[in-house]
Amino acid sequence: MLLSFPKVALLVASLAAFGQAAEGTRESKECQFYKGKDGEDPPFAASTMVGLGGPGGMGDWDCASRWHEGDTIIGVEGWATEFAVEGIKFHYASGEETPWYGRKYENDNGHASMKMRKDKTTWGAGEAVDIKINGNRKQMKDKEQSNGIGKIEFFVNGQSIWAVWATGKGAIQSDALEVPNGAGILLGVKARGVDWVESLDFKFLKSKVVSTTLVDMKLDEDLKDWNARNQGLERIDLKDTFFLNPNKPGGSNVTYKFSNKESRTKSHSVADMKSHSITAGVTFTVNAEFGVPLITKASVQTAWNFGYTFEMQKTTTNSESTATDLSYDIASPGASNFLEPGKAVHCSAWAISGTYESDYTGTLVTKLEDGTKFSYLTKGHASSVSYGTSVAQCPEVDIKDIPSTAEVGETESAKSKRAVAFQG
Repeated sequence: MLLSFPKVALLVASLAAFGQAAEGTRESKECQFYKGKDGEDPPFAASTMVGLGGPGGMGDWDCASRWHEGDTIIGVEGWATEFAVEGIKFHYASGEETPWYGRKYENDNGHASMKMRKDKTTWGAGEAVDIKINGNRKQMKDKEQSNGIGKIEFFVNGQSIWAVWATGKGAIQSDALEVPNGAGILLGVKARGVDWVESLDFKFLKSKVVSTTLVDMKLDEDLKDWNARNQGLERIDLKDTFFLNPNKPGGSNVTYKFSNKESRTKSHSVADMKSHSITAGVTFTVNAEFGVPLITKASVQTAWNFGYTFEMQKTTTNSESTATDLSYDIASPGASNFLEPGKAVHCSAWAISGTYESDYTGTLVTKLEDGTKFSYLTKGHASSVSYGTSVAQCPEVDIKDIPSTAEVGETESAKSKRAVAFQG
């Protein structure tokens, strides 16, 4: 028989399946869960405590949750004897883990022939998990009373993925409790147990995540230091061409034009390192009040002095790639550059690309379907690729110094033989 309770009510076990404190127990010390970054209460769904009811128990309560850091529980391991589930432990997406509740599994725990051990099992971040629990019996004078867990089973998409149970005949109560699970994302557990698992109270996210926004970001790599080191800057060669006038002295002048426009991709990314967090599967946006470091074109001083710097550029997306044009033009439309007979120039064009990489610490504000908002600290990585203004120059060179393998551009005969001074 399956006992299913409304998920909007907080139920403290008082049914026959969940017993009261036994003789010799003491009042258990309570625990508190962390609040949010701005003092918010945990976004937990209404829950049901299962196992030994009442304030008394063999151990104190432990409140295990890392929700305030965006962490979720995605794994479980445990073991049982013929009497009850003796020990259980939970694993976070971050790799952290809870202590053992009840007793840690050891080969010399006793009851060797009746022990059941179930190794760690995990489920995917963002996958809704269901839990069913049966109380135990047979240790109490009233066999219908419970002082612990007889069986606990985890389900994903309706399929059982992990279970452990008391192996003794008649040790498990027939009535199972379907634990209220809110949005299905397990954020924490309130547990009690010393010699066995006495009580469990699972804390699920109460409503589906609909949006999450990164509202502040502190970069590990200081921009002043980054710029002082000229870090991430690289010269990108766009074009390299020679132009020459092979005519003999007294011959015609020729004209050349060195211009082009190339498209490159400018991009930025602000990634959350916690891919298995509460907001797994939900794309976060970036608050427009801050931005990502990009090269600014205005920082170019002259064609010969590169004063490129990274500055914060505002953005509202966590990832974006856009085309940017790098253009250069030696000779404006309708005008030309003249080369006298026997003269040559070496034209080159380039731009400065800037790559910025840094980890960051930030705050994510998450909104749930029921309107609840809460914030927590997160860590991530910011990166960008950007380009400064392109630069071109055509200094005069000796014709005999032009390499045989060099690219030589086309020239046209000038209408006027008057030499025109080159303006670099």
